Amino acid sequence: GDVVNFTVVYDNGWSTLGQFVVQLRQDHAPVAVPVTVVGSENTNIMIGCTITDLDGNPVVAVINSVPVNGQLFQVEAGEAGAPITQPGTAVTNPGNGVVFVPTLNAFFSPFTAFTFYAVNYNLTTSNMSFISSAVAVT
Repeated sequence: GDVVNFTVVYDNGWSTLGQFVVQLRQDHAPVAVPVTVVGSENTNIMIGCTITDLDGNPVVAVINSVPVNGQLFQVEAGEAGAPITQPGTAVTNPGNGVVFVPTLNAFFSPFTAFTFYAVNYNLTTSNMSFISSAVAVT
């Protein structure tokens, strides 16, 4: 199972002074879920880096590769904030969202892709996940 209990008894050699139970739980790795998004030409696309954690631990998305076409930004006040230009950048939005800004006047499918993974508070990392985007003329 996922839980192990240890009972610790301490005594002074003559009698038991007390005891307590230590419970250890297995920490499951978070899971990063692949996402495909579609947006319009010259329009910013909000993307949620979808993450699950079986244990309910807090998790953060980390960008592993940046897109070749377009650019990623942190979400700040619901809009594009600081640019994400380097792999290894943690997503700062509590909902693990980023803003993708496609290259101006460009469209095709697939447009570009980037990868991310999740890290929980124990620094347990998830699988690598893929985000693909398509930009269509509308």
